[in-house]
Amino acid sequence: MSCRVLGRTVEHTLLRWIAHRAKADGARRITAEFVPTAKNKPFAGFYGECGLRQTAMSGDIQLWELGLDGVLEPLPEWIELIVQGGN
Repeated sequence: MSCRVLGRTVEHTLLRWIAHRAKADGARRITAEFVPTAKNKPFAGFYGECGLRQTAMSGDIQLWELGLDGVLEPLPEWIELIVQGGN
């Protein structure tokens, strides 16, 4: 995702959409990786801000997880999702 959208809530909405889709498909959690670099410093706190918890670290790679058992925050009303191709 472009750094130009960071801070405009699009990144949060995309992660929520992924969580909703994963839960609808029967997933109980989603996992994510973060590899810190000089270019992605603005993203460093993103997963924590979104409710993911860091579960492990392998070298520089941070592993994060979000449980999908609870009620997920709804997508904002200003977002209209149009899914094409049956996905």
